[in-house]
Amino acid sequence: MIAAEHAAKLLPRGKKVHTFIRVFAWVGADVDRARVLAAFESAKEVEVSSYAACLDHHLVIELDGMRTYINTNPKALRRLHPQVAAGGHGGASMNPIVNIGLHDREFDGSGGPAEVARRLRQLASEVLRVGGYEREFFASQTRQTLSSMS
Repeated sequence: MIAAEHAAKLLPRGKKVHTFIRVFAWVGADVDRARVLAAFESAKEVEVSSYAACLDHHLVIELDGMRTYINTNPKALRRLHPQVAAGGHGGASMNPIVNIGLHDREFDGSGGPAEVARRLRQLASEVLRVGGYEREFFASQTRQTLSSMS
C-alpha cells in the first residue's frame, strides 16, 4: 500500500486515465483523472499490485464498487518504487477472451466501471447463449465424424 499522494505521482499525464476491471475478461475504460484522484484521496492508501502489471496497471483502487486497476506510468514507477517495477509482471494469467472497442457511452468510461461491468455481463450472457448453440453443433459434428471413422 502507498499513500494517495504517492499514487497520484504514478499516474500518466492527461485528463483521462485508463482503467481495467475484470469481469469474465479484462474490460478497459478511460476515466476522468480528477475522479481517480478523488478515489485515491477517499481511500487514503492505494494498493500496488502485479496482477495487471503486464498491462501497466499497477495501482488498484475500488471505484464504483469494483476492484479497478489504474494505468501506471512505468518510468515513474521505476523511479519512485523500483522494488515493484523489478518484480516483473507477477505471472498473472492474462488471457482476454474478447477485446471490445465499442464507442457507446457504456464503454467509453463516462458511465464508470460499474456501467461497463453491467453492459459486459449483458454481452457475456448473449455470448454464452449463442456459444451454447455453437458448442452443441460442433459436438454433434465431432460425434458424426468419429462415428464415420469407426
